[in-house]
Amino acid sequence: MKVGDIVALKEDWRIKDVYYGLGVITFIEQGVDDLHAWKTYKVQWNDDFSFHEEGHLELISESR
Repeated sequence: MKVGDIVALKEDWRIKDVYYGLGVITFIEQGVDDLHAWKTYKVQWNDDFSFHEEGHLELISESR
């Protein structure tokens, strides 16, 4: 996944009664801590944003 891709939050990670719809990846941050490498995706939803691991997201459409 990359900046500009359209994604949806996988069902297992949705909060009950909260509709996120589709979002766009706007930023990717990665690093290494004492135990492992990590990567997080900032997703802009309709009226909010949140950060997720790749496994939380379903790719809907790739950016060009």
